Amino acid sequence: MQPVPPNEDQSSCALKDTHDDERLSLQEQISTLEIRGSSLDQILQEKYREKVKLCDQLLKPSFMQRTRSRLGFKSQHPSVHGQLKALAADIEDRENILRSLIQNLDSARAVLESHNARREQERTDELSRVNQRSMSKLKLPAELWAEIFFFCLPADDFILPHPSDAPLLLCQICRAWRDIALNTPHLWASLSIRRPTRKTCIKSWMDRSGEVPLSLEVSIIHFMEPTFDSTVSRLILSTKDRWFRLRLDLSEHLMSAIINHSFPMLHTIQFGPMCSTSSITLDSTRFPRLRAIHLVSDGVQAEAVALPWDKLTHCSFCWLTLSQHIEVLRKCPRLKSYQLHLAQSCNVPQPPLPIALSFLETLAISASIGSAMGAVLTCLELPALCHLRFAVVPTPYLVGGANSWPQEQVLSLVERSSCNLETITFDSFALSHEDLVHLHGIIPSLRSIELLDT
Repeated sequence: MQPVPPNEDQSSCALKDTHDDERLSLQEQISTLEIRGSSLDQILQEKYREKVKLCDQLLKPSFMQRTRSRLGFKSQHPSVHGQLKALAADIEDRENILRSLIQNLDSARAVLESHNARREQERTDELSRVNQRSMSKLKLPAELWAEIFFFCLPADDFILPHPSDAPLLLCQICRAWRDIALNTPHLWASLSIRRPTRKTCIKSWMDRSGEVPLSLEVSIIHFMEPTFDSTVSRLILSTKDRWFRLRLDLSEHLMSAIINHSFPMLHTIQFGPMCSTSSITLDSTRFPRLRAIHLVSDGVQAEAVALPWDKLTHCSFCWLTLSQHIEVLRKCPRLKSYQLHLAQSCNVPQPPLPIALSFLETLAISASIGSAMGAVLTCLELPALCHLRFAVVPTPYLVGGANSWPQEQVLSLVERSSCNLETITFDSFALSHEDLVHLHGIIPSLRSIELLDT
């Protein structure tokens, strides 16, 4: 009968057992050397103390020794010298042994470290082979794997590179996954630069994104500005023709170094709290496809910001007064979505006719007092409105009126606009079950009412 050859799993197990035996043997050897070295070191310390005592006897003879010397007795120094000589020879021998032990210990540790590294590499290779066999059994095309990998990406708008997150994590599983990940540009189409990042990392990430549109965030706080030198700036700007979505949170001079260029594909731009927007100029010549802008800076003067207002479809503005919001809405006839935060709730003269925005589908209003939101609604006529959201932003000095939502103004807007309002979201409002039932009754087109943080 022919002997049955061992299969791959049996060979792997046998190899693992061999490695484990070698590792245990090395660990035992290291432990033995450490014990011997510790014991020898203690003996040497005792010998050193003994040597010190003998030297003291030579340098500081006792009273009896001085008396014996005056009486003409023979000195005991020769015997002390003999003891010191023998002790020195003993110490030298033991030091040589200790040095040899330390060398052997270092060698054994190096062998163990090499063994562990080799074992780790073998485990990685084995995992790669297992994954490759699994993939071959599943017989999924690379395109489907790429689609699966896409759903592994973080949910953030901009991906901050980290080895424990996709897509970098996918490159560490096996060779097959790494090849698929590196050859799927959409996995690398989003990047966040929020901390010092090596230029080689940025370049590799950009190169892997191929020619697909990019989503890029650059947020550099003041003390990190020295890390964002001209080389990094040029590296980032080398891909500006592919930028589709951009978020900036920079000081004025860094922002100017980036924004004063042409961006033929840029669709959305966001400015963070650090950005100074007093002198922003985003004309349609340099930003021909810009359709969405988000400004969250404090003290924004909308009238001082040069934008392609008539082409914008999505806007978000914070810290504007009601009159400033009305002026923005006048300039943007193609708006589909508008998010506004009221900086003040003072009364503003109503326009003689409501501002008609034929394409506006989503309106989100936030203010510190819920009742202040009604003034916005009375200025508008929104025939395409489907989604309405109200949010109360709590403030420490707020006394009352926070939960009073503008019910009459909403009903008037729906009637005036003849719109089919489908959803209303209330954030930080206290509405009872009876209020919700009543709301459904007076606005029949409603499909959903959502309460948040109540």
